[in-house]
Amino acid sequence: MLRNFAFIGIPTLILSVCGWMQNASDAPKTLFPPVSEVESITISDEWRGLSPIAPLSANFYLDRSGDYFTGTADFSVGSYSTLHEAHESVAVPVDAVKLFWEILSDARLEPGTYTPKIEWTDDYPSINIRIRAGEQTLIIYSLSQGEGHVPWGATIGDQSYVIHSDAPMRALDMLRPFLKYDVQDTLIQQAQNP
Repeated sequence: MLRNFAFIGIPTLILSVCGWMQNASDAPKTLFPPVSEVESITISDEWRGLSPIAPLSANFYLDRSGDYFTGTADFSVGSYSTLHEAHESVAVPVDAVKLFWEILSDARLEPGTYTPKIEWTDDYPSINIRIRAGEQTLIIYSLSQGEGHVPWGATIGDQSYVIHSDAPMRALDMLRPFLKYDVQDTLIQQAQNP
């Protein structure tokens, strides 16, 4: 009898646990409304640190308008006497926003309190994505150093979550070609070569 359990019971138990884990990882997807409900996206991408060109700031304000999310991009590099600024119009195709949303909504959200990963000094990123979708506002953010800025925090309604992957950064990469970051690159060059 015990032998039968070992051959039948353990695989069944493993499959049951794996099935539970799969369902658990799918659960957070329901927190993200359909992309068709996304009305606006606001992105703040800033960096502070020990550098003559610091701080760097890129802020984007996008509203759905037909087949695009249109709005403005505000860039600034440096401060005080070395401040360089630019204001641009931007348009992101809805198809790019769909890719952004697909990657973002696949991120596994774990309930909990966000703690950034900070391992060294003079390197302080701050990325904040605010999405308005119908009656809901989603905020995804990171103060973490390193590639992908892992971990990320998320606030949906009054609940806090942690994302232990680079999914939000990969999602932002879908929008990056349309956000005119080349303008910021030009400002950096101007600040470095006054």
